[in-house]
Amino acid sequence: MTNYGWVGTRLKERRIETGLSAEELAMQIGLDVDLVHSIEGGETQRRFGYVIAMAVALDIDPRQLFHNRSRARKLHELLLNIVKKAM
Repeated sequence: MTNYGWVGTRLKERRIETGLSAEELAMQIGLDVDLVHSIEGGETQRRFGYVIAMAVALDIDPRQLFHNRSRARKLHELLLNIVKKAM
């Protein structure tokens, strides 16, 4: 399993920068506040859709959550697959 704890850390940092509480962010994107805390704590396995929703709500390009091209490419592929499935 890959550890994506730094993704949650970045989301939490950005949430704090924007002045949103975890409760406000959860309400804005329709998640339970415990799930927001869980994702911010690094528990992102099988929750990429929620991670993307949080990033978009916090005005972060989801690709910026990943520090290198390899990870950004994987995220890009994941996003494409999500969009294709939604169509």
